[in-house]
Amino acid sequence: PEQPLVDGIADKFKSAGIACCGPQASAARLEGSKIFTRQVTTAVKVPAPEFAIVKTHEELDEALNNWKSGLPVIKADGLAAGKGVFLPEAMEECRTIGHELLDGKLGEASKELLLEERLFGIEASLFFACNGREAVALPHALQTLRHVMRKVAPTDALVKR
Repeated sequence: PEQPLVDGIADKFKSAGIACCGPQASAARLEGSKIFTRQVTTAVKVPAPEFAIVKTHEELDEALNNWKSGLPVIKADGLAAGKGVFLPEAMEECRTIGHELLDGKLGEASKELLLEERLFGIEASLFFACNGREAVALPHALQTLRHVMRKVAPTDALVKR
């Protein structure tokens, strides 16, 4: 449940003296905003796909008109319960999905969008528990971005290894 973490539940527990296994709100923001995460990774020079941030219909059309890396992945910026990543199969579908999202299809989660270069292959998520001084590796996960007959990329499709 990402929303309570983004809302600062771990911070509230900590200030009440209750142990909690979860990130502080400032760290949970990485999960709560795809745009913020992309800005952070860019600032620290983490290799990443090309991307564009769009907040208006005009910005969406301009970004798609200038897109040079095949078809983009369209991501709602905020938390969308696993329903905020789209893999359009044609540029016109990109426009349709993008405009629907900006019109509020996913509420607050889609008031801003991240367009990203589509990468192919296996996505791995690495998890660590840390206390500010030390980190311990936890089991990792592989995530499939396309299920048969679905255009929405399920974020709940983790295969534990």
